[in-house]
Amino acid sequence: MNTVKVISGIYKGKRIPFKNSAFDNADITSQKVKEALFSMLEPIIKDSSFLDLFAASGQIGLEALSRGSSFVAFNDFDKKRFDFIKNYIDSVVLKKDSFVIVNFHFERALRWFANKDYKFDIIFVDPPYAKNKHNEFYVELLHFISSLNLLNDAGIIIVQHDFDNNLDEKISNLVQTKRKNYGRTSLTFYMCDK
Repeated sequence: MNTVKVISGIYKGKRIPFKNSAFDNADITSQKVKEALFSMLEPIIKDSSFLDLFAASGQIGLEALSRGSSFVAFNDFDKKRFDFIKNYIDSVVLKKDSFVIVNFHFERALRWFANKDYKFDIIFVDPPYAKNKHNEFYVELLHFISSLNLLNDAGIIIVQHDFDNNLDEKISNLVQTKRKNYGRTSLTFYMCDK
């Protein structure tokens, strides 16, 4: 995939010139899966706070901003990807207080957000290097997110993962609410168990 584009909202049609070959062949969410994801998020995306923890091209976070999120946090550990996101988002989004872009390992990023008292309505996690890992990785990741109390009331976490990974129904205080499959890609949703 040489380019991706924003599907809907104020930046509809905007192309993101992210060439996989220039970024270690980073896996990025397909347009089909992205469209399905945001169709499900449509009732809650407006005025939401959104975290894209493994941002890669930045397309998921930009789609969230385009569709009305009031604030989006982007994180990517890879310096080249971070620079791409920063340069692109800075050139597209005029409202500079509507986003933050950081370049941390995901654990450090989550601690950084927690230390600054960020809270999110939606947390999207798609760890590219974990596509075929065993479920222990996802359990540890979700447990860590839960322990930092980063979700607002009624907030959700969405995990994009390989179809073969059957994620646990309950992790810490998080409970799985649904799973949708799109070929080899799955989206699994969690909420806090009150």
